[in-house]
Amino acid sequence: MSEVKILGEFYFSQILNKPILDAQGRRVGRVRDMVMRWDSLAPHVTGIKTAKGAQAVIPIELVSFMNHREIRLSVDFSSNITVPLQEDETFIGKWLLDKQIIDLEGSKLVRVNDLTLSWITRNHKQIMVLVAVDIGLRGVFRRLGVEFLVRRVKNNFLGWQYIKPLESRSSALQITREKEQLRELHPADIADLLETMGY
Repeated sequence: MSEVKILGEFYFSQILNKPILDAQGRRVGRVRDMVMRWDSLAPHVTGIKTAKGAQAVIPIELVSFMNHREIRLSVDFSSNITVPLQEDETFIGKWLLDKQIIDLEGSKLVRVNDLTLSWITRNHKQIMVLVAVDIGLRGVFRRLGVEFLVRRVKNNFLGWQYIKPLESRSSALQITREKEQLRELHPADIADLLETMGY
């Protein structure tokens, strides 16, 4: 199995509204949303939306650097670098955040309060995968910017491999198997996930 190197681990809420800079350091917008494609067992990020109401996105391959303060592109910004939203792509914030998840019996509901992302490289290819959804109290407080108030509360994550892919953008998320609480994800776990996805 190929070695997986983690370039960064983020919560979706930590990236929202962060400035985007091009290769020359010019500010070209903010992260208004991110786009994902769910073409296998786990979804992965394909682009970044930079303006409200826009359907065009910056491909994730053009991101050279990302942290909790900013996103930098590997190229100078122009309208030519954006691509239209594809039919099999979904806005993460618009269609996943705050969505209800139904369990196997269709009764118990939990809410997607945040999402965990891993930006990794494998075989010299960079990819950003959605690793888990945060269904716990800390996710709510994190989005409000006051996670420190509940730092003693344990995170409550549900891995994407236990969630059925969306049949449509407006459909409910469903758990496919008994859920697993994830406390920590190791590079080997991500490598296994990528192997399953075919990367």
